[in-house]
Amino acid sequence: MLVDLHIHTKACGHAEGTIQEYVRVAQAVGLQQMGFSDHFPQYFLPMAHRDPRWAVPTMAGFREYIRAVQELQRETAQPEILIGVEVDYRPGWCERVRSLLRPFPLDYVIGSVHQIGDWAFDILADDEEYSRRDIADIYEEYFHIVCQAATSGLFDIIGHCDLIKKFGYRLPNGLAGHAERFAAACRAGGVAVEINTSGLRYPVQEVFPAQIILSALFAQNVPITFGSDAHRPEDVGRDLELAMHMAREAGYKKIATFRRRRREMVSWHD
Repeated sequence: MLVDLHIHTKACGHAEGTIQEYVRVAQAVGLQQMGFSDHFPQYFLPMAHRDPRWAVPTMAGFREYIRAVQELQRETAQPEILIGVEVDYRPGWCERVRSLLRPFPLDYVIGSVHQIGDWAFDILADDEEYSRRDIADIYEEYFHIVCQAATSGLFDIIGHCDLIKKFGYRLPNGLAGHAERFAAACRAGGVAVEINTSGLRYPVQEVFPAQIILSALFAQNVPITFGSDAHRPEDVGRDLELAMHMAREAGYKKIATFRRRRREMVSWHD
C-alpha cells in the first residue's frame, strides 16, 4: 500500500492549494491512502508564545478543516482519505493538548518538535542561532525533547524526528548515540516514526530520519510510516520511492497506518 500521511492544507496559513488539488495529485501518483495532518492551533500555549503563522490560527478554523476533510472523504472513492493533525510537542502541556484533541474524529496524531525553548530552530530567519551555540549541545537538547515527545502518550507518530539537521548543521561524530536513545524511547512510548521526505527539499538534502536512525528503530521493533510533508499539491507523494528503499535497507517489510487512533500494519509494494 502506497501511503502519504503527512499532508498540509492552506488552513495552516503557510501552505497553498485546495484540498481537491492535493487529492488529484495523490490520484495521479497512485496513492492508496492519504492523510491530511494540518498544524493544530496553539491555544494550549500562553498568548505570548503563540505564532499564528505556523498553525491553524483558531479552533473554529480547525473545526472547519475537519469538516472540509470529512466532506472530501464522502466525495472521494480513491485514495482513502484519513484525518490527522500535527501537534507541536511543548513540555508541560500534554494534558491540555489531550483534552483539546479529544472531541475530534482523528485517525492519528503526529507529534513534532520545532522549537528548543523559545528558539524556533527550523525557521530560516533564526538560522544564525546555530552559530551561537555548541552543535553538540543543540543536538543533545533537541533529542532530549523528542524523546520526551515519544514517551508522552500523546502521539501516534513522531514526525521528522531529526529535523534539527534541516539547515545542514550536523554532529561531527554522527548520530549513533542519539539514534539508540531515540529508538528506545519510541519503543517505550509505543509510537511509530515517519520517513519524511521533505528534508530533500531543504538545505540538508536528506530524508528525515537518517539511515542510522532507521536501522536503530528497526532493531527496537519500532514501526514506521511514510509522509511527504507536502505544503503544495505537487509535493504529495514526492520521493516516496526513496523512502521505501530506505525502509527496505533498514529491514522493514511493513508500515503503519491508522484509523481512529488504532494502528494497523500493512505491506507495501514498489
